[in-house]
Amino acid sequence: MLLSSIIATVLLLATSFASALGGSKVFPPRSDNDSLTAENHKYVFDEAKPGNDFFRQPYIRFMVFFRMKPDKEASRQHWKTVHADLTLATANTGVDILRYTQFNQDPASIDMIQPIVEKTGGTILAFDGIAEFHAKDADSIKKFMLRAFDDPKITADIKFFIDESVPLGFMAGYDQVVYGGGTETSGGHHGIWPNDRRFVVEKEE
Repeated sequence: MLLSSIIATVLLLATSFASALGGSKVFPPRSDNDSLTAENHKYVFDEAKPGNDFFRQPYIRFMVFFRMKPDKEASRQHWKTVHADLTLATANTGVDILRYTQFNQDPASIDMIQPIVEKTGGTILAFDGIAEFHAKDADSIKKFMLRAFDDPKITADIKFFIDESVPLGFMAGYDQVVYGGGTETSGGHHGIWPNDRRFVVEKEE
């Protein structure tokens, strides 16, 4: 990716997050009396204590953020069908990749979260699609992604559903599965299970 594209991506992300944090209605400024730390907090769930790493998953998670073309429905349909098939058919997908998912932000979902956005003074990010991958290690994800972006079929197909005026965004890291089941095919393990007796349940009046 060209330097100008990388800079544009950073500015796009920075603007989105700065808008969300700068106008926040939720997080009050810290005071000198705030003394709660990871060390002196009284834990209900010991799994969350420092040094435990109970929730950390063993796989690498890699995400590609993008904005779809103006015809959102046609873009989503192409991504879910043609591009999904081309990605699966890429050499060594079944070797290098443990999991591939497509996150779609549709208009109904945007409407649904508006009260949360307004409550927090946050913002809707400029991206409406995220391709997520799990891999056993960094080398595997790098080999897969570099191979994919060198594949003329993949790069040509991207033009059918991605708005190329908005640079791609990337994130990589690890998951903390705090609550719920782990991803078995990625070697993941469970977090706190739903029926754990330590949960507080408020009775509805």
